[in-house]
Amino acid sequence: METMRQAPLRAVVIVGDAKERSAVLAACRHLGLALDGCTGSGLAGMALIETLATPPDLAIVDLRVTDMDGADLIRSLSMLDAEIGLVLCGADCPRLQDTALVLAAALGMRGCAAVAGPVSAAVLSAAVAESIASRGRAGAAAKPFEVPDAIDIRSGLLRDEFELYYQPKVALAHRKPRGVEALLRMALDDSAALRAAGHMLPVAVNLSPRALANPDLAGHVADAVRRSGVPPQAVMFEVTEHTEIADLGAALRVLLKLRLRGHPLSLDDYGAGHASILQLSRIPFGEIKLDRRLVHNAWKRPHLEPLLRQAIESARQLGMTSVAEGIETSEDWDFLRKLGCDQAQGYLIARPMPAASLPGWLRHAASTPPLAYEADSAPCDNA
Repeated sequence: METMRQAPLRAVVIVGDAKERSAVLAACRHLGLALDGCTGSGLAGMALIETLATPPDLAIVDLRVTDMDGADLIRSLSMLDAEIGLVLCGADCPRLQDTALVLAAALGMRGCAAVAGPVSAAVLSAAVAESIASRGRAGAAAKPFEVPDAIDIRSGLLRDEFELYYQPKVALAHRKPRGVEALLRMALDDSAALRAAGHMLPVAVNLSPRALANPDLAGHVADAVRRSGVPPQAVMFEVTEHTEIADLGAALRVLLKLRLRGHPLSLDDYGAGHASILQLSRIPFGEIKLDRRLVHNAWKRPHLEPLLRQAIESARQLGMTSVAEGIETSEDWDFLRKLGCDQAQGYLIARPMPAASLPGWLRHAASTPPLAYEADSAPCDNA
C-alpha cells in the first residue's frame, strides 16, 4: 500500500487466539505497519493504548479476546479521547462482524472495517485501506456547520442563494442515464431547461413526512408543474421509507392525488425502516431505492445477498423499478447487477453536481461505451 510506504500507519493488535494473533502480526509486518503493541487481553490492550504518547491509527481486534467480550471492547475503544480506526478480524461469522461494525459506528467510531476470511497480508491490506478511506469520508462529512433556521432559508430563497445539485441514476445493464435526483426541491426550471436541450430525463424530488401532512400540497405541485411546462410524468416524488408518517390518512390522500395527476412515486431508503412490505402494500409506488447501507460492500457480506435478492425480485413481480443507492466500487456494481437490480446511483457513477454541469455529464455518458466509467468519475462540463 502506497500510503503505508510513505507514512507507516501505527497499529495496536488485540487478538485473543494465539495462532490468529501470529497471523495478524505477520500480515502487519508484511504491509509495513508500525506496531505499537500486541496482546490477547482486552484490558491490557486498552491500558497499552492509554499509555502511548500518541494514539495509534488503527486497532486491529478480535471480538473474542480472553477477558472481555467484543461488544465491551468496542465500547471502550469508542470512549477514548482519540480517533482510532477499527479493523475486526477473527473466525466470527460475517453477520456478527457486521453487527459489531454497526455498533462501532453507532458509538461514533470512524473508519471501521472487517477482514474477510482468514487473515493474510492481502485481506488485511484491503480492510486497512477501507478503514482509512471511510475514516476520511466520515471526517469530511463531520465538519461542523451552522444549521440555518426558517428565517435564513426564506431569506436565501428570496435572494436566490441556493444552488441545486443533482445526482444521476443509470441502468445497471448498460450504464446509460435513466434519471436524476434533485438534492434540493427547486428543480422545475432546471428540468424544463434540460428537456429543451433534448435531455428527456425524469427528475426525482424528495418529499418529507411533514410535507405530506399538508392537504394542499398536491394542488401546489400541480400548479407549479403546469406553469413550468414539464409533463407530470417527468417529475417523480421520493418518499423516505424509514421515517414514520404521523398522519397516514393525510399522507395517503396527498400521494394518491399526486399519482392520479401522473407523477411517479418512489419508495426511498428501502430496507432501512421497519415497514417496507407494509408501505409497498399501501402506496402505488413505481420504484424502490435500496438503502445504501444495504448496498455498499454487500458483495462481501454474504448474509445481505438473500435480503437484496428478495427485495429486487419483489419489485420485479410488482412491476416496479429497483434502484441501488450507494454504488461506490466496481464490486458493488457487479454484485447488484448479478442480482438483477435495474438501476444504480452513487459515487461510482457520478457525484452530486450543479445543474450547469449536467448537460456535459449527460453528453459524456451518452458517448461512453458500456462498462467504461472510472470509479471516481467527476462532474464535467466539457465533454
